[in-house]
Amino acid sequence: GKPSGGMSAGRAGSPTRREYTVIGDPVNLAARLMQAAGPGRILADHATSHATRADLAWQILPPQLVKGKAAAVRAYLPLGERRDQSAATVAQLIGRSDEVAHLDTALAALRSRTAGLLCIEGEPGIGKSRMVAELVQRARAHGVVDLAGSGLSHEQQTAYRGWQPIFSSYFDLDSAPAAGAAAQVEARLAEFAPALLERAPLLNDVLGLNLAENDLTRSLEPRLRQASLTALLIDLLALWAAERPLLLVLEDAQWLDSLSWEVALQLARAMAGMPLLLVLVVRSPGELGVEHPYWAVRRLASHPALTLGPLPAADAAVLAAARLGVARITNDFAELIWQRTSGSPFVVEELVLSLRDSAAIAIDGNTARLVADPQQLQLPDTVQGLVLSRIDRLAAEAQLTIKIAAVVGQIFGAAVLREVAPDRQVRQHLVANLAELGRADMIQVLDEATPLRSHQFRQSIIHEVTYRTLLHAQREELHRRVAGWYEVRDDEHGDLSPLLAFHWRQAGDTERELRFAARAARRLAAEYANNEALGYLSRALELVHDPAERYALHWLRMQVYERIGDRAGQRTDLAILETLAAHEQQNDHMAQVANAWAALYRDISDYPAALAAIERARAIASSAGDRTSEARSLTLRGQVMEYQGNYQDRLSTGRSNQSQQSGEYRLLPGRLRRRPRL
Repeated sequence: GKPSGGMSAGRAGSPTRREYTVIGDPVNLAARLMQAAGPGRILADHATSHATRADLAWQILPPQLVKGKAAAVRAYLPLGERRDQSAATVAQLIGRSDEVAHLDTALAALRSRTAGLLCIEGEPGIGKSRMVAELVQRARAHGVVDLAGSGLSHEQQTAYRGWQPIFSSYFDLDSAPAAGAAAQVEARLAEFAPALLERAPLLNDVLGLNLAENDLTRSLEPRLRQASLTALLIDLLALWAAERPLLLVLEDAQWLDSLSWEVALQLARAMAGMPLLLVLVVRSPGELGVEHPYWAVRRLASHPALTLGPLPAADAAVLAAARLGVARITNDFAELIWQRTSGSPFVVEELVLSLRDSAAIAIDGNTARLVADPQQLQLPDTVQGLVLSRIDRLAAEAQLTIKIAAVVGQIFGAAVLREVAPDRQVRQHLVANLAELGRADMIQVLDEATPLRSHQFRQSIIHEVTYRTLLHAQREELHRRVAGWYEVRDDEHGDLSPLLAFHWRQAGDTERELRFAARAARRLAAEYANNEALGYLSRALELVHDPAERYALHWLRMQVYERIGDRAGQRTDLAILETLAAHEQQNDHMAQVANAWAALYRDISDYPAALAAIERARAIASSAGDRTSEARSLTLRGQVMEYQGNYQDRLSTGRSNQSQQSGEYRLLPGRLRRRPRL
């Protein structure tokens, strides 16, 4: 048995009999896993497999019920060494002793099974990701399980984007074939959380599965579905935290979608008593508006926010030396570093790498020095210029590779690059090109790779600068290739409509952009991702020409406005819908819109206007023989009567409505209710 975690080692026993031993939960779990493994096999827990996944391949086994554990323990069988061992290692952290103490305090609370929320803040390139890597490294040393997600600048409209990789790791989907993902999720839930199995189809919204909806999930209207899914995600995290302390990290949280923020907020409110540490990493929080959901979550933090600033001059010099693999740099070199970088870790690294690549540095033993007078060096004035100068010094194929990757996104898949690269040489030498970019510290390999996500740019600034090097025509062509690749595989990887809408827009193909923007809007509205749905609806309405589709999109946007209480937006869309219905002479639409006006007036307590709209709707519906709209009008009239305290008219309206709707009604205190059929 090979679990990971902290233990106590030392002498134990009575004054007459003592022995040297180790005590702790991992010791007991090791014995239980050994018993479950049987002769000739090794079993490990999730913490061990997670910490060694870059070096070892693992087979996922069914959770094991072991003595001393209330919940089943995840079990993993080692299969041997991985052939690809190119994953980046964590370099030594330079300086930051106070910040590390801050991390240790948060980890100590987690190890004592206390819930915690920590926010890490700072400007781009200040070292937030490096602090997260240090936190993860220290957590793993104590047997803490870590799961990480992130926001992406080009996927801010993708619902639950921040939590997708977290729950993909939760269910070990990174190593599962796409076709078997749904079955694996159901099997995992049946093994360790059968009580949650009925709600499993809700996970379609997060993981893009094709689990069949059941009576429970099919009956949930969008708001209840979203709330139920959020509760399910929190229940799943609580189950794992009960097994072992859990570290959750959300990087680049400023780019999270609204539903990802809602999960973070509800988790922060519900996590009391869970051995769980939630870490939010935010870039330039001062640029976020006062209504941004980050501030609501931040107010619940149990630890003071960790705000990173520049490195002191001495630490900046040590970092420069470490990047060059030497013990020290000369004083004039250190002075140049400080003058040019002001202690920003990313700028220090980019400057050092630029000087190294341009042969402006000589190394004598363990000391690095400049080969020319610092005043004579032709150095870019900005960090963007430093990155650009390093890109220019790459080999031609590596340059093209990183530019294609920039079009795919900050996180990209090697499989995507291989298919969309227009140059045959780049496709043939892709592995070597990616390795060169890794050696140049431009990109890094993800710990858990999938066809869509295997590598990422080392820093968002590198991604942004690389993308800007492409001419407009080059960007359009590459976006077209990327969108085409995703479109063919849309069903394989869940609903990719937000990603497809983005790439088709950048490719300049408005027809396909409209198709996927409208599809994304409908799905997001069904998931109660209201802000994101409004964004796609507004964009789709800029592109649509077909009157029927325009009516449908305005109607959906009006419903979303109604849902969030945006009366101005609701009025605007109702006026447009009224014009469209009249222009097309569609009586059913005219009655539908009149009823919608009535509902709006009802909600703002303008009862005379509501009753006038109801009569208009009834007249239109009656002349057109539209019994559904007429029944809706009668229902609205009964509600208005009730809100005015006119229960007698309400009762007569309910009786009148019996001819329009099936079922028998009876008056209860304050409202009309349907009596169940016998």
